[in-house]
Amino acid sequence: MELNKEQLENVKHALGLNYNKKPTRNNFYCDADDAGWNDLVAKGLATKRGGWDEESAYFRLTYEGAKTVYTKPMSRKYFEALH
Repeated sequence: MELNKEQLENVKHALGLNYNKKPTRNNFYCDADDAGWNDLVAKGLATKRGGWDEESAYFRLTYEGAKTVYTKPMSRKYFEALH
């Protein structure tokens, strides 16, 4: 699936790839109505859960979403251990 530049940067940030060569986490906190993240949820590449207030949300990548940007081998067990 195709991601725009902003989505790609946000997904990398969610996995910690903007600081590390390997994924170290899996979360992104922002406005609940963020168009880019909600598009990823609609495509099945991310999930969404409530944040500290109604206007915010936590987004997490699905295994398929993580593999979209991290093209090196990653086991499902490694992925599921990311917080």
